[in-house]
Parts: sequence; C-alpha cells; structure tokens
Amino acid sequence: MSIPKNLPLKMLFGIFFFVSCPISVECVADEKAKIDFVRDIQPILREHCYECHAGTTEEGGLNLGIRDAAFRGGDSDAAIVPGKSDESLLVQLVNGQDGWIMPPESHPPLNKIQIQQLRDWIDQGASWPKDADVANPKLEQAKRHWAFQRLQPTRIPKLEGNTDWTRNPIDSFVLQRLQQAGLSPSKPANARTLVRRLYFDLIGLPPTPEQTNHFIEAHADDPTSAVHNLVDELLASPRYGERWGRHWLDIARYADSDGQEADMDRPHAYHYRDFVIGALNDNMPYDQFVRWQLAGDEYEPDSDAAVSATGFLTAGTSFKLPDSFLESERLLNRYNELDDVISTVGSGLLGITVACARCHDHK
Repeated sequence: MSIPKNLPLKMLFGIFFFVSCPISVECVADEKAKIDFVRDIQPILREHCYECHAGTTEEGGLNLGIRDAAFRGGDSDAAIVPGKSDESLLVQLVNGQDGWIMPPESHPPLNKIQIQQLRDWIDQGASWPKDADVANPKLEQAKRHWAFQRLQPTRIPKLEGNTDWTRNPIDSFVLQRLQQAGLSPSKPANARTLVRRLYFDLIGLPPTPEQTNHFIEAHADDPTSAVHNLVDELLASPRYGERWGRHWLDIARYADSDGQEADMDRPHAYHYRDFVIGALNDNMPYDQFVRWQLAGDEYEPDSDAAVSATGFLTAGTSFKLPDSFLESERLLNRYNELDDVISTVGSGLLGITVACARCHDHK
C-alpha cells in the first residue's frame, strides 16, 4: 500500500488514528529445522552481543559482527567451531559453563530456545553468508529505524471462520488480530449507541436528543445509508477540525501563552490554531499542509493562511530576556528556541529526534 504525498488530511488522520495494521509472526515449529543465520542467529547476536563484541568494541578481542573475525575468535579459544557446538566457546559462555556467563548479569540472558538455535546452527555447519557482516552495528541499527523504512504492499489477510463479519479490508486486519487473541467480534451496536460513538469520535460532542431520534428512525429504514449520511454530515461540520486539530496542535506544542517563567499571553497565536482547524475541515492535501507550516511565507507570501501556518515554527515555549541580561545569556536563550524548532520538526514530521544537532552540525 502506497500513500500519495497529496493525500487529503481527513483520510490521512483516519489512517493514523483508526487503523492498526498487525504484524504476523511466523514461528518455527521444529527446532531442528534448518537454521538461517540472517533470520535466526544474527538477531540474537544483535540483541545480546553486539554492544560489546562488534564494530570498534571488541572486548576480549572478539568481534561477532564480522564472519572471519568471529570464526577466528578472540583472546581465548575459538568462539565458533563449525559442526561442534560443545567445543564452541560461544555456546559454553551463553550456557554459563565454568562459572562464566555471557551476556553479563547486567544484561538479559539468552533463553533456552535461543541457545538451542545457536547450537543447531553451529552443528549444521555455522553457515554465514559473506554479505551478512555488520561492520558498524550502530549504523545498521539506525538504518532499521521504522521512520526510514519504505512503504511495502500490505496483503489483506485470508481468514477462516466468521468472515461474514468483515465489510471492508480494514475489518479483515481487525478480525485477524481478534482470532489470534482467541476473541470473537462483539455484537453490532444498536442505533442509539452507534450514533453516540460517531458523534464523539468525529466531532467530540454528544448528539442532541433530536439528532439521536432522527438517526434511530433513519437507521431503522436503511442502516447503511443512515451511517454514511451521518458520517458525511459530521465530516462537513466545523466541529470536526476542532476535535481532530487538537492532536496536531499537541505535536506542534501549541499554546496561547509563552510558557516558562513569564508565561506572557500570545494575542495572535490563534491564527495558527485556526489554520490547523481550517486545513482539516477543508481536507487540505498533506504535502501542502507540511510545506506551508515550514515555509508558507515563501511558498505563498500573499496568502494569509500560508503565512499563519508558519506559526508551527514559533508555537513552542519562549522567553524574551530583558536587556539587563548578558549577551551570552540572551544568545543561549535563542539557541534553546532554535533547538525546540529543530526537535519538533524532527519528531513531528520525520519520526525521529535530531537532538544531536544541538552540538553537532556535521552530517
């Protein structure tokens, strides 16, 4: 599934806040099955060993990130002896033989399944592909960060049993997780419960008695049309943007005052708040929503909305120091404000903090 960059905000917020795609885990039923180094062994080494035995850290002269170095071993005996797990120091240490155990007590030990996988892998010849070396585990870990992964096609799960319950692809994922947990779907909500859920979810307010009765009557005649019509009505309501805009305003650290010691009022802060609400109500494309907040005054200098959108960069806490403070103190305060901007852009839009930029300007 690919998400277009100009996806309307209402659809995007619906995906982010209502959909949770499960991750299916395939378990190896037979412990004696062929062990794959990349799939089965390297994750164990990465989690338990690389901190002390990979990259530039080779405690005891042992490097378990590179094939030739791992087979050569460290200051003691050979860590891995292909075909002979009992003679391999790696297995002896994770088992705690001779009073020594790895990882040390300050780290979680390997479980029985992981130890058995190491044994089976070594007894099967300790196959290690040449392209599976990890020269720098920290860099490899950074590359595997979720925010850097490309979107992958997602297949709709094939289900067994109560498949009549599903009405759309999202329901299939929900039902799959329910089945994995040994649960079954709840009974459909009645009209009175359903109308309250729709109102609270979409606009954050309860329906009036008149609105409730109107929906119940429409639902009795045609349930599907009644739901579709009410959803369209609520999405078109100004209250929709007010309800869902709160989530983005929290990310943007919006407030009506400066915070910190003085906490002075911000009489014009509402312009940015109104932009966010209006963007959601107008179903603004996401790419435009982002561009305007980062540089709306450059993209559309004649647009009041675009200029107001740049309030994203100044919505954080701030405190203007009096002239009585030293220049160095005022400069440090300015750096704190810039750091807040960079951190918010990173965590809010890139899915990663960039706190390193506080002290390092190299790539």
